[in-house]
Amino acid sequence: MSARLGHTFACFRDFGPRFEVNATDEQTVRDEVLHRLTTDSVLGDSPEATDYGFNVRRRLGARMTDDDVNALGPMLSAVLQRSGRIDSADVTCSRLPSPPGLLSLMIAVTVIAPAGDTFSFVFKLTGSTFEQVGVAGST
Repeated sequence: MSARLGHTFACFRDFGPRFEVNATDEQTVRDEVLHRLTTDSVLGDSPEATDYGFNVRRRLGARMTDDDVNALGPMLSAVLQRSGRIDSADVTCSRLPSPPGLLSLMIAVTVIAPAGDTFSFVFKLTGSTFEQVGVAGST
């Protein structure tokens, strides 16, 4: 699939030595999702900059009730829909087994891009990390 959502630097795991550019819309959307879920604000003075995303890593080690976990999905959906590269987002959070006192979540994200493409990603938040653990694919 060609890149229709514009060209962005490939920085999912940080910039490479050659500052590569994402080759597909799936890579661009994946980077957008990851950055909005790991960053509260970006440089700038605008409301969009200060209300850019929600850093889920702030929940590392947090005590959350089942209601808190259930409410996290719709809140993250709203955060992702702030992006011009995402028309709609569905986020589901579910608790994973974890040691006492630590929170572990599986975060399943499905987004629809402006061109109508659907992309699904699965992330895992544990007591010490937030990482992508799967891709449900794209259509």
